Amino acid sequence: MEGGTVTIMDKVWISDVEKGVSVEKGKLVMKGGWIKGEGGKGTGVYATGTGTVLMSGVWIEGVGMGVEVSGKGMLEMMGDSTIIFTGDYGVKVGGRRRLI
Repeated sequence: MEGGTVTIMDKVWISDVEKGVSVEKGKLVMKGGWIKGEGGKGTGVYATGTGTVLMSGVWIEGVGMGVEVSGKGMLEMMGDSTIIFTGDYGVKVGGRRRLI
């Protein structure tokens, strides 16, 4: 997603991709749904630049990295969001690792 827009995804199922969701600018609101990686590789959600990601009740599994936020990007996870990962971290914000 690029540009200064707001995108709302409600109960979306994403599978077998290198990046489930990528945000550079604007705002993504993801309510419910599922991101499933293949073979423990790739990233579930990636936000960079000035992108904002709000997630509630999202299930991420089978990825190497659950969520990565860099630059001035922002992440807010609410509700019953779950990350099951096989790589180095579940959530990485600003170059620091935070395991959840």
